[in-house]
Amino acid sequence: MCTAAGYFPVVLRPSQCRAARGLLGISQVELSRRSGVPVMVLRRFEGGKTDPRTSTRDKIERALLAAGIQLVENDTVGVVVRETR
Repeated sequence: MCTAAGYFPVVLRPSQCRAARGLLGISQVELSRRSGVPVMVLRRFEGGKTDPRTSTRDKIERALLAAGIQLVENDTVGVVVRETR
């Protein structure tokens, strides 16, 4: 899991997952391929219909982080894209 300023774990939320995909311009199918998480699990998670296991959520987070996404949870909850060179 990611940490915000080293204080507490940032737990990936459905809205962050949707926003991250939007910023990256990738589909649920593509995120499924990158993360190894079945597309149906992603659909149910992003739709708020299920709360996946920690290991599943971690796979999604790792795929997003590898693509340049940074989870943000301080005064607000969101995502940003890290600049890559």
